[in-house]
Amino acid sequence: MHILPKNKLIRDGIPQSIIDQGRTPNTRILDDRDFEKEIFSKLVDEAKEVTETIEDPEHLSEEIADVLEVIDAIVKTKKLNLDEIQKIKAQKRNAWGGFDKKVYLDSTVEKD
Repeated sequence: MHILPKNKLIRDGIPQSIIDQGRTPNTRILDDRDFEKEIFSKLVDEAKEVTETIEDPEHLSEEIADVLEVIDAIVKTKKLNLDEIQKIKAQKRNAWGGFDKKVYLDSTVEKD
């Protein structure tokens, strides 16, 4: 018997995929508190996967799609308004800019 990864939040369709492969998934449904904890952990995991695929554009797009899916779940779970988030993003971009100029801060020196 081959045991696959465990103890992680998975997409809704994964259990059926496991069954289709002739294996048996042992799953449970999380309560809201545990789901919130796990979805934020999933965001970190997916962001890490993005950084691991920076040299592979095809996989990079897939990993970014996964991050966006997790963000959508967080927005829904926390009952946030995506339009409002987009407005805040635009306000921050207007006030502070984006990352277009690729500016990197090495240090800040205090004035005497």
